[in-house]
Amino acid sequence: MVHIFGIDLLRADRDPLTGLLNRRGFNNAVRQLFTAHRGENNYLAVIMIDLDRFKLLNDTHGHAVGDQALVAVAAALQTHTAARAVIARAGGEEFLVAEIAPVPEPVALAEALREAIAAGPYSTTASVGTASISLRQVDKDSVESVTAHLASAADLAMYQAKRDSRNGFGGVPATRDRQAVG
Repeated sequence: MVHIFGIDLLRADRDPLTGLLNRRGFNNAVRQLFTAHRGENNYLAVIMIDLDRFKLLNDTHGHAVGDQALVAVAAALQTHTAARAVIARAGGEEFLVAEIAPVPEPVALAEALREAIAAGPYSTTASVGTASISLRQVDKDSVESVTAHLASAADLAMYQAKRDSRNGFGGVPATRDRQAVG
């Protein structure tokens, strides 16, 4: 019984379609990522990815094809990030990635993910937004609120990219003021 309960608990943190983390699992894994790297002279970067015109794909080709496209995007994200990266399906056609970055604006990683999605088998493009903060500016007690703030800022940057052109990128410079991240 304990074994079965443990398996169910693990599944509670996963998206059943893609196998990626869900938001709950994302937050827990980011906390662990931060703990493993805190105090380093690096940045915690959060990347929000939203697939462009995904509803049209579902409406044109059916939800089964839409599901296959989501699985392909999940695979592309896993292939084009470091093993330590935290990847989640945030809901619908939105994905979150958290990574430890050596630079305050992870443009290269965001662009690599956008390009990997576009190169996939379903002609899917994505709008991408990023936000980051120096690991030295975050204390262990505020990791969850900082992560939520970064996800919100990356979401806003992603929507700006979507408004600008779709299949694009927008970034928020690294937060320097700890008060600004709650």
